[in-house]
Amino acid sequence: MRPLTEVGWLRGHRAALYWLSMLYRRPQVLADAAKGLGRAGALGLGLRLYLHGLPYAVILIFALRIVLFELLRLPVDPRSAALGFWEFHLAGLGIGLYFWLALGLVFGLIGELRGGLGGGVAVGLGVGLGVGLAVGLVFGLGLGLVFGLGVGLGVGLSAGLGVGLGFGLGGGLGLGLGLGLVGGLVGGLAVGLGVGLAFPPALLRAYYWPLLWWLTWPKPRGRLYRFHPVAWDDCCPVPYPGLTRMLVAYAGHDRVAAEREIDRLVSSYPAQRKPALRARTILIAEQAAKIARFADLSPLLARLPEGDRGYLAQTARLRSLVQGLVALADRAESSQVPALRAAEASELCLRVREVRDQIAGFAEPLASGFIAAAIHWQKLAEVLRGETRAKAEHDARPQVFRAGDKILDRASEAFVLRAAVIHELQQQVLLATGCPGIVLYGRRRVGKSSVLANLQGFLPNKIRTAMVSLQNPKAFADLAGLLGELHAAVERALPQAPAPNQPAASGPPLTLGAFYRFLDAANQALARAHEHLILALDEYEQLDSKIGEKVLGEDVLATLRESLQNHRQIIWVLAGSHEIGELVHAPWASYLVSARTIEVPMFTLEETRALLTDPLAESPMRPEIKKDRPRFEPEFWGPQGIDGIHAQAGGWPHLVQLVAETLLDLVNRKSLARVDQALFEEGLDLAIVRGHNVLYQLLHKECDSEAEREYLAGFRRADTQPPPAQENVFRALRRRLLVEEVGAAWRLRVPLMLRWLRKRG
Repeated sequence: MRPLTEVGWLRGHRAALYWLSMLYRRPQVLADAAKGLGRAGALGLGLRLYLHGLPYAVILIFALRIVLFELLRLPVDPRSAALGFWEFHLAGLGIGLYFWLALGLVFGLIGELRGGLGGGVAVGLGVGLGVGLAVGLVFGLGLGLVFGLGVGLGVGLSAGLGVGLGFGLGGGLGLGLGLGLVGGLVGGLAVGLGVGLAFPPALLRAYYWPLLWWLTWPKPRGRLYRFHPVAWDDCCPVPYPGLTRMLVAYAGHDRVAAEREIDRLVSSYPAQRKPALRARTILIAEQAAKIARFADLSPLLARLPEGDRGYLAQTARLRSLVQGLVALADRAESSQVPALRAAEASELCLRVREVRDQIAGFAEPLASGFIAAAIHWQKLAEVLRGETRAKAEHDARPQVFRAGDKILDRASEAFVLRAAVIHELQQQVLLATGCPGIVLYGRRRVGKSSVLANLQGFLPNKIRTAMVSLQNPKAFADLAGLLGELHAAVERALPQAPAPNQPAASGPPLTLGAFYRFLDAANQALARAHEHLILALDEYEQLDSKIGEKVLGEDVLATLRESLQNHRQIIWVLAGSHEIGELVHAPWASYLVSARTIEVPMFTLEETRALLTDPLAESPMRPEIKKDRPRFEPEFWGPQGIDGIHAQAGGWPHLVQLVAETLLDLVNRKSLARVDQALFEEGLDLAIVRGHNVLYQLLHKECDSEAEREYLAGFRRADTQPPPAQENVFRALRRRLLVEEVGAAWRLRVPLMLRWLRKRG
């Protein structure tokens, strides 16, 4: 780039030509370079550029006149033809130089470059050259020449970017040619041909089109993109045909340069932004059809352009569909269970086909580009499915049993449907007169929380569920925390429920009165939708403890009772390991006098068998891929088999999972085909080590008195004992399901507990 300081009155001719070319094709470059010139600098720059360009304008107009009137023999006005050829034009040169140069300088002094050059050049240079050319064709070279350069530079250096170079130059040239031909030709035909034909091509810079045809037909020549008008002219007013294809071809020649050029067009060339965005979309689709892993799609599709119309309005939907595939592929690649990896890979194959069918309905260029990409994704998914299936067949059996927290993911964790409990819950919820509330009772580690966490999958769609664990510190720190957690849970379950007198924007209710009004509104919304809501409080005994600690007051229970009586669409479920009679800090029985009790019992033998043979039977996987889920033949569990595991665990759900998990780990560790008797005994010994904490909790931690602990300790030495004499010990041990009668004596109901008591208790 040549500095403007090189442009002098008699020197710097090449620099002046360079800046005149910038004035035509990239006026903003000249505007940036000329910042700070001030009024005098702008005046001087305009005069210097004017003088340097004057000889070329003279030569151009003479050449045009020779072509039009000497070679093509166009008719001219006899009055002008009667004058001497050179004499007339020299006279016009003098008159034009005096008048139009003065006018141009005045405009330059007014403008001081304060608005930029683009709009001024558009109007000044366009109209000046156009009208000047017309005047030159008819009335003389000098007048037209000076008009073109004088007004062009004067207005150009003054007005600013407001109108646009394309319109100014196109309008000026078109109007100038039209007036010139009108003056030189004869009659009304001249007006139509001159103005009508010259104006539109000049406005659109259609004189580039022969070059465009050469660059893009029959196929785009990407290596020659530097010759494309858009590459070097920033003032093309409309997108040229084939620009998108040209940019894509350019990327095939030089990807980095093409990306850089597309970025330039998108960011600083509004007239060419749409074809540039289309080219970017096509290039991203091409890259998406070459990925090696699904994870590569996320950063790639993040670059897809978005908008409000056409295909741009669909890119967000496309991105969402593909993100679902990426997440599914990630699960298939990262799962530690080979059989589950195979199932996820099968699901991925199905989802890719569905996504491909949905993409087919998108607008171009999304449809064709990403259908080709989806075909490639299908191949990747099928390869992954083949690899995972082969690995699942040869690797260790998948560990799906989990002795610990509640079951949250039925797709990967062993889960058995507690059909009797679910059925009774559903019956109570759908009572015609409304359910008065439910106490879901069961001893620790029998699966109450798992039942609540998975209710939504087994109840009718008209029954929604919301659960709050009262072991969450947010829920028991104070009343506001409890109400906030309840409010949030209900809102998650009923996102559309209105809340009169307690708008959602104001945050959760902090008082019992406000919370009750919120429940009123939720109940009304449920009634209108003919739906019910199960609002479950897990570990509800915490309420009694916090009432005893004065953190909460009995008015919480009063509010609960009022809601139970009046909100017939909301069913409160209080889940815990204590019966109402065991809670001592408030008169619970009077507050929950009408609530129904549903007990979660131990596993039946049928439930244990279902868990150990088909642990993922209740998985939400689709039927097409559910066949790939892991299964265990009854013979796998050894000579004592499923009956032996059930008996050792006493049907206690947590302990059944604990023994199954331990045995499966040992089988995999020793690369055995199944459990044998020696491994079964080893597994039981290991299970009491792994389950030490839960066994200690069940046997000792829940004891209310030293007498209970002493009685249980007696089983270390004897298999049976007489029932305890103390009534409170008798009732407590029976209630906790720790003992069973053998004739007139008692023994521990769960052999695994006895093993723990004798070896570690």
